[in-house]
Amino acid sequence: MKRILCSLLTVGTLFTSLLCGQIGNIVVTSGASFQSGLPANGSIGTIFCTGLSLQDVVIATSLPLPTSLAGVTVTVGGAVAPLFAVANLGAFQQINFQVPLDAASGYVTVSQNGFQASVTALALNIVGDFFRIGGTSYGVFQHGADYSLVTEGNPAKAGEAIIAYATGFQAAVPAVSSGQPAPLSPLSHVPQWYYIHPEINDSVVDQLGISINYGIVLFDSPPIDGDSTGQQPIPFIGLTPGSVGLYQVNFTFPPGVPAGDNTIQLVRQSCLGTASIPCVIRTYLSQPVLIPAR
Repeated sequence: MKRILCSLLTVGTLFTSLLCGQIGNIVVTSGASFQSGLPANGSIGTIFCTGLSLQDVVIATSLPLPTSLAGVTVTVGGAVAPLFAVANLGAFQQINFQVPLDAASGYVTVSQNGFQASVTALALNIVGDFFRIGGTSYGVFQHGADYSLVTEGNPAKAGEAIIAYATGFQAAVPAVSSGQPAPLSPLSHVPQWYYIHPEINDSVVDQLGISINYGIVLFDSPPIDGDSTGQQPIPFIGLTPGSVGLYQVNFTFPPGVPAGDNTIQLVRQSCLGTASIPCVIRTYLSQPVLIPAR
């Protein structure tokens, strides 16, 4: 009877897939920007698809996160993913999930009620992705003093502590199991690391040094500490306590930034050489977002 019903339907592909339990049109994205691609293990992703049988929105109400909501499950590289929420958006459905820490590949499978479909998702081509406010280009930033949202009416100002929210970074330490909330103590942080290269030969007096640090660049801002591109050091990048897969970036908003909207972006800067040789390698880790200043 089901096969006959499917063959008789002519009202549209989506309607057919819903009635016949055919899951399809799977797109895997970053949970922060919805850029296509699978974010790093442990980070927050979003899947859009069709064919799921859902009523409105179903949200996880406890921690650790469940691996099934409304009968929907997701696996990534063979590992079962914790789920934040599933939602029926009319023409398609949305699944918010955490990429399992032990995901072995980008092979993503969505299942419900005995039906399933799979897709191979390429890794997201950025490291670190700011969350946006309501689909705008403004990043989710908080004032460190009172945790209020940074907006055009409540902009950032020089010298104050700012908290940005992102996902997609490398694994934090100490590690937090998939689906589990990050601890308050000890804080789980993204390590900033230093590597000293061994001497190349006996004629090298000063040891060749390579240091790698994270920073934030505010474009059109004045130089900071002799850095001609205006890099602002970051005291902390790590998992937000009590959250799952959510990273926070703490930094001080620098002086001299023009009033109005400013573009902000994460960078990783590599310094190669001795003290007399400047830093020469800069890698942009995130897509730019806007932050209003005054």
